[in-house]
Formats: sequence, structure tokens, C-alpha cells
Amino acid sequence: MADNWVRDFKNTLFTHIKYQTEKAYKSKYKSLKVTRDKESNVTNFPTVYIQYLSGREVGQDLTGDTLNGFQCDMQIDVTSSKTQEYVVAEDICYTLIDILKKKWNFRVTTFPIEVNNSGDTHTVTFRVSRIVGFNDSLFK
Repeated sequence: MADNWVRDFKNTLFTHIKYQTEKAYKSKYKSLKVTRDKESNVTNFPTVYIQYLSGREVGQDLTGDTLNGFQCDMQIDVTSSKTQEYVVAEDICYTLIDILKKKWNFRVTTFPIEVNNSGDTHTVTFRVSRIVGFNDSLFK
């Protein structure tokens, strides 16, 4: 399929985000986990869950036979344990925002907010967005 570049982009972006997050925090938080798999019972803390949201095609040409660009929207949830406190999840969120803005020109659409403070965990969520073109080379 000619438009596999979108899937490849998302996979590559995830790999880069995971690498940057682990580079910044793995020595401090040995059990840090970065995943795309939603888990109901998070056991590693902190856990960074990256979810691609419904995007849309952009930059259509008159023939419409290729996918020239798409809007990449992501929601990132960071969960920490109660013993690690809220600031751990929030700190990781702001570090990721800094990386996503400076390295790949994402814009923040929702700043970090605490969405869950129940049981034994804190979860902080934010969203970012960027239009990605077929010839963009974000990973140089």
C-alpha cells in the first residue's frame, strides 16, 4: 500500500518518544514503562501511555490518489503511584512536552491535567498535535 508511511511514521515516532523518555528518566525510575498498550492494571510506575487519536487527512491534491499529509493527534497519560506523588507524573509530562515541541514541532492542545487521583495512582494527561507531510523528515 502506498500510504504505509503514516503507519511507519507513528511507529517511528513512538520509538523516538520511548527512547527520549527512557534517556531522561530510566536511571531515576528503574521501573519506568513507555507503552502504546492500554492496561487496566498498571504495575510499573511511572507508566507513560501514548495513544494516537483520530486524525484527518490534509493536503489533498486534485487527483486524490495519494495521502499527502495527515494531522497527528496524540494523548499521553502518565501514571505514577501514590508513593511517588503527583509531581512525578507532572514532571514527566512537561519534559515530554518540551521534547515534542523542540524536536518535532508539536503544539500542545491540552496542557497537563490530573485526570485520576484515586486508589493508589495519580494520572496526568496532555494532548499534542502536528500536521505531518509525506516528505517531512522529523527524525534526522
